[in-house]
Amino acid sequence: NFWRQFGMSGTLEFVIPLCREDLLKQRDSCSYVVLDAPSESELMSKIDDCRTAFSENGPSAILECFNIFYGLIKSYNEVIPSVRDTYWDVAVNAVADAYRHLAEDEDLASLEPLKKHEERNVLKMLVYALVQLVEEAVNTSYLQPPSATQAPPTKGHKGKKKGGAVRGEVEGGGLDWRGEFGHVVQILYQLLQLDLQQLWDPPSVTVMEDFTNLVANACYKLCEVPALAKDKALRTDLFLVLGTVGKRYNQPLSVALKMLQLLQSFEHLVTPLAQGTEVLVNSCSAGCIIVEMVNELGSKDPRDLSLDTSGTKNFAAFLVEMAQCVPNAVLPVVTSLLPHMQGESHFMRNGVLGVFGELVVQLLSGSELSDQQRNTREQLLDNLQNHIHDVNAFVRSKALQIWTQLCQAKAIPLARQMPVLELGIGRLLDKSSNVRKSALQLLTEYLAGNPFSSKLSEQEFKERLVIEEGRLKSALPSEPITGGGEAQAIGGLEQTGAIKSDCLHDGNDQTRMEEVAKQMAVIQYLRHALSFTQSMSQCIPVAAKLLGSKVTSDIFESLCFISVAVQFRIKGASECLRHALGLIWSREQQICDALVSTYCRVYLTPTQGQDETTELTNNLLSLVDGATCSELASLEKLLGSLPQSTLPPSVEKQLWDLFKRTTHQSRAQNARNALLILSMVSDRTSVHSHLEALVQRGLDTRGSPDLTLAKHTCTILRKFLSTKKKKGSASEGAEKPVRLAPDHPLFHQLVTLMVVHASNPHTLQWCPFAEQAVSTMYCLAEHPDKICASLLKALAARVLGTRQSSGGDEEVDMGAPLAASSQDPSQKVESSAPPPVNPLFLSRLLHVVGHVAEQQMIHLEVSISTELKRRSMVEEEEEEGKRRKGQGTKGQSTQQGELSKTPKTTGPKRRPVSAKKHQDTTSDQSTAEEMGLSGATAEDVEAEMMKRVCEQEVMGTGLLASFEPVIVGVVVSPSLYPCPALQASAALALAKFMLVSGPLCDKYLQLLFTILEKSSLPVVRANAIVSIGDLAFRFPNMIEPWTPHIYARLQDSDTVVRRNTLTVLTHLILNDMVKVKGHISEMVMCLKDSDCQILELAKVFFRELSQKGNALYNILPDIISRLSDPQRQVAQDDFQDVMRYLLSFIRKDKQNETLIEKLCHRFQIATTPRHSRDLAYCLAQLSISEKGVRKLQESFNSYKDKLQDDEVYSSFSALLGRAKSSAKPEAKATVEELESKMLQAHTKGLEEGGGASQPPQGQAGSGAGSKAVTASEGPSVEDEKEEERTQKPEPILPKKTKAKRSKKLSTQTSRKPLAEKNCDDGFDSDDDFKMDALSSARKIPLSSKVTKTKRRVAPLVYKEELDDVL
Repeated sequence: NFWRQFGMSGTLEFVIPLCREDLLKQRDSCSYVVLDAPSESELMSKIDDCRTAFSENGPSAILECFNIFYGLIKSYNEVIPSVRDTYWDVAVNAVADAYRHLAEDEDLASLEPLKKHEERNVLKMLVYALVQLVEEAVNTSYLQPPSATQAPPTKGHKGKKKGGAVRGEVEGGGLDWRGEFGHVVQILYQLLQLDLQQLWDPPSVTVMEDFTNLVANACYKLCEVPALAKDKALRTDLFLVLGTVGKRYNQPLSVALKMLQLLQSFEHLVTPLAQGTEVLVNSCSAGCIIVEMVNELGSKDPRDLSLDTSGTKNFAAFLVEMAQCVPNAVLPVVTSLLPHMQGESHFMRNGVLGVFGELVVQLLSGSELSDQQRNTREQLLDNLQNHIHDVNAFVRSKALQIWTQLCQAKAIPLARQMPVLELGIGRLLDKSSNVRKSALQLLTEYLAGNPFSSKLSEQEFKERLVIEEGRLKSALPSEPITGGGEAQAIGGLEQTGAIKSDCLHDGNDQTRMEEVAKQMAVIQYLRHALSFTQSMSQCIPVAAKLLGSKVTSDIFESLCFISVAVQFRIKGASECLRHALGLIWSREQQICDALVSTYCRVYLTPTQGQDETTELTNNLLSLVDGATCSELASLEKLLGSLPQSTLPPSVEKQLWDLFKRTTHQSRAQNARNALLILSMVSDRTSVHSHLEALVQRGLDTRGSPDLTLAKHTCTILRKFLSTKKKKGSASEGAEKPVRLAPDHPLFHQLVTLMVVHASNPHTLQWCPFAEQAVSTMYCLAEHPDKICASLLKALAARVLGTRQSSGGDEEVDMGAPLAASSQDPSQKVESSAPPPVNPLFLSRLLHVVGHVAEQQMIHLEVSISTELKRRSMVEEEEEEGKRRKGQGTKGQSTQQGELSKTPKTTGPKRRPVSAKKHQDTTSDQSTAEEMGLSGATAEDVEAEMMKRVCEQEVMGTGLLASFEPVIVGVVVSPSLYPCPALQASAALALAKFMLVSGPLCDKYLQLLFTILEKSSLPVVRANAIVSIGDLAFRFPNMIEPWTPHIYARLQDSDTVVRRNTLTVLTHLILNDMVKVKGHISEMVMCLKDSDCQILELAKVFFRELSQKGNALYNILPDIISRLSDPQRQVAQDDFQDVMRYLLSFIRKDKQNETLIEKLCHRFQIATTPRHSRDLAYCLAQLSISEKGVRKLQESFNSYKDKLQDDEVYSSFSALLGRAKSSAKPEAKATVEELESKMLQAHTKGLEEGGGASQPPQGQAGSGAGSKAVTASEGPSVEDEKEEERTQKPEPILPKKTKAKRSKKLSTQTSRKPLAEKNCDDGFDSDDDFKMDALSSARKIPLSSKVTKTKRRVAPLVYKEELDDVL
């Protein structure tokens, strides 16, 4: 046997090897050596022999069979799974038997030396074999790909059911390795509980270190598998074994080092090892292992930690989780981690800070702390507070997060609360979004858990503080206090916290002392509360600013903070949350959802103990009270985004009751607000049921009517009673419109309110109400043109001073339409000049006239056209039904012999009603239908017909046309009619007339641009530019020659005019109604406008333009040339700021390379040093690739003479510096070569004294290269300047757009219109202005051809309400 082959029985020792191959080498005569390990083919034949040996001899059979297990371990992967599993069962059972055998011997120390020797070797050989099998099984089953290592299950395992499987087997064959490993670990743990050291000589745990390390290695190997390490039961057993090795066998350092090595290599072990430390401390009392681990981490070199990022992350996360699990074990050695607070690795700093926070929360947050614990807490909190200003943003964010956790746990001492709060407020403007997010979270938690009050009103705290200080003064001694005033006495008392007995009237009045002490505490509390409230109020403007951030987390956390601030009544929070309503239009659904959730939480969540309906109603009313138009629109969209059942039906019912209530208890403002909310949350059925109440209450004509309420009533009526088309549906336009009869009380009330109060100067809301009233008539009335014709006659009669024969209240005749009127209101004006009317009343009349013209156009082109389509669709459906019915009866007719019946002639389909009314187009339409063109062609015919009606009937011979002389007369006579409201209304009405009729637009377009250029009233210019934007959508070909004059308004002196101009141009350009030309450089300078709204609008425009293909890229060279033109005198700082912003949108490599080439060639025509510096600065802002470097190298001759300028050279150096840092090694040589060439050119230029700095102005582009650039890039800047100087268009003249740039312009000056004689001095007289403007409109040869354009549903309107002027 094993012992006899060496002839030295009883003296042979099994030495646990460091590596497996050492067992094949004999160290000395007493060490065991494996002589004949079987191969993989021999292992199957030895299974029965091995099993028989263990069944007969027990665990001692390992002495003879170890070589078999060694052969299995050596060729484990080549052996089939069934053989491996058999040997596994034999080894596990043998170790279990060895444990039972040793456990039966109560006193291992009493064994004979030879017996001890045998038992020791048997134990070591069995455990070694089992551990080696565990490692091989782990490698094969978990740590290697299954396809490469696992063989298919044998027949013996196939077909086993789960219910009948033995231990360690799973359904389908094979072993359940997780259960097998758990069983092995339990056996090893039971072995370690025996007094095994008695088997060694001498009996000491030190001499058996190799055996305990062997057992621990099995545990370490199992920890490497994520699935096994996360198994709670197996993990507990593993750490019981490791705790026993560390505690009982005195190897804590060895276990700690090995655990840290595993932690450094395997990220998945962070949480399992941290949870395992709890087993070590609580179940094994092995806190010494925790101490060794913390000390070892504290002694690591910070520089090494900064290099190993992955391992350091694991260490930091493990420290934090370990502090959560076993804080008592970490606290005594936490000071060993302090050196890492000054280390280079921010991961380790974050981990140590996290440990500090956990220790304070779990152990150092109580009030009953010893002095040593208080000192430790102060030291830890000092580190946390100092690192709020850490140089690394991640550490700053982590420090703020820890303070948030401390605030949630109420673990911040009172003395530190305000300093930490101030530090958190200071981090709101941090450059890192993570820090800002953490700071907002800290402030939100501070506010939600404040110890002062649920309503933090700054005013209330101030008032209470004054009262309490007065009470304290009355409690102080009446004698005068020397050495200072009463304030010093109060301060001294508050600082010392006690009152001396000699300061009181009675030397021993203890009760009075207690009262004064309590009063001092109250004052101190109020002062802290006031300071806290003021600090929170300071955060509101910063949070409002963060709502406009591009970072989503800033918006989310700001909304959360503001919502909490609103609930605590922080000053300015409600206004800030109302301004946040604009976020509902965000393109990111997450932001919209966050805003809706915030409003639901703040305003639509009832408070316990209060009436839910009343509270929600009052909250909704507070939202619309004082809201602007944009805020109301945003609120409507927000309420429309609410989930269903958010608002109970009782809220809507209470709002209707509030609107209909007429008692003195209900204020008028509440009724208006209730109606506004109803317009947002009601449906059509509800409005129909309350129609009578809306007419009687909302349009009440008795007494002094509320025109604001009437305006809101018109809004809700038009919104819910009008027919809504379903876009994209097949049945679009098939729904019959809801129209009310002309004699409905609704229209009578509207007309009465408008006519009666038109001459009342105190009704400031008349114009807004009149617009809504007219729109409501056209939306709901059966014949709105007749009602509005009667309205205009009644208004003209009242405003112009005429009365009807009745002499009382006017009875308005609603029977005459706009297109056929026998009465001309302008005839009343022609008899007197100036007309004896009130300018304000006349302005109201013209305001309504213009709005009626606009609504009549919309009525014809939208409502009438839709109705024609609907009727045509109905007729087609009826014909289709008849045709199908005829096909169904055809067979029966044939059988009855009715073949002699005349068949129907096939022909075109039935035409719409509009075609029947106009017989002149019937033949053309029929022909188009026969050719298959009945779709778009029919619509075009209808559009032309509507256009002809607008031009010939509405604005040609109708009632509205009679107002044209009045409007033009007011517009061309600003000195005769100086009233701003009248001028604004007349200009607006003229623009709307032009919008309706193409000939009128052609006739008065020059007059409108003259008003835009020369009117002294900003409101007139602001309205005119918006009207021109509407005209550009409807008549683009007419407006296109006047485009330069639109751009010129960007330089207007009035902010509103500039803002409206920028808005109009943004809409026109982004909707492709105006081509992006060189004039866009005027819009670029809006990026430096003094008005913040204009600046933001300009940023939005260029951001949207950059997303429209290559639109921005194509115009950048021209923008650079125009802005760098010396005649424009653009400041260099402004130029650099603007170009830095624009060039940030150029992200494609191809675009950057092309721009580099173009800008390099433009150096040849740079005539001034400033021009060269601007070009070089633009180059420096571009991202450069290897191709870009080659472009620079190829164009070196174009700019080498400009490199003598220091600024030009520094810009090129910065560009090459970026290229060098990102270039590949093989491309760096090219960059370095170009750098040396630039340095040489720069040095040479400086030595020559700038002799070759700039070419002569006349020879700037004389070379062949310059001609090539000019030919490829278009005319030079000088040619464009000469063209502009030759042409010189006046403000009211359109620019010729078809003239080619290359053609020489004629030097003959064309005849100028008389209206331009005094362009600089203003108007000489009204008559001259009138005659010149009208005559010039006929003399200037404008394009009379109007191209068919897409119809607009409604013009773009940004008109300013005239009541603001009044």
